[in-house]
Amino acid sequence: MNSQLVKIYHLATFVVLLVSFIYNQIHVRDEDGGGLLSYKGFAGKFKYLTFWYFCIQTLYFGITVLNDFCGSNVRPSEKGQKISSLQKFRDYFLATLVFPVGMHTTIVPFLLVEKYIVYHQYPPRKYGLMTLLGFALLYLVWILWIAYYANIWVYPILKVLQPHQRAVFIIVLLFLFISLYILGESINKFFWGKERSVVQSRKMKNSQKVK
Repeated sequence: MNSQLVKIYHLATFVVLLVSFIYNQIHVRDEDGGGLLSYKGFAGKFKYLTFWYFCIQTLYFGITVLNDFCGSNVRPSEKGQKISSLQKFRDYFLATLVFPVGMHTTIVPFLLVEKYIVYHQYPPRKYGLMTLLGFALLYLVWILWIAYYANIWVYPILKVLQPHQRAVFIIVLLFLFISLYILGESINKFFWGKERSVVQSRKMKNSQKVK
């Protein structure tokens, strides 16, 4: 993919998301006119995973723009070129949070295009899943704290479930996150199989040298 087209795509997507984010802060309010921190009660919009992800996706595409101009877009097949720290962070961020968490929102088409036009190096699965599940558990603790402190159940279904049912429901959701992470890996492999084979061959050569 032409690097200029990639830059245009990233910049256009970031502008759309940033404008949408600003519009959301200015115009999306409840009946009492609540703002960012007072929307529908305690913690405002930060109660909702969709808003967390709104921030994440806007930040991610901001990072892609910054990386396009200040970082690198090096593929494994491009020997001798240094991968910037910004590119490494971008790839890790997309693999562990941006893609799996974004699978339940309207950002999905943008993410699929992103995965198609830009190679992303996935981390070892155990580290990727640790990051994703750590994020999921952080959000879980957050909404349980809101329920305890303010008696607001962010997701009403949790209010009507018995404790053991909540546990099952949460475990199912955690497995869903794991499945979405693996789906992201698979899509990356489908789009960039040749590049991944280069990475694997290098790992094999390095392991043989160690022996």
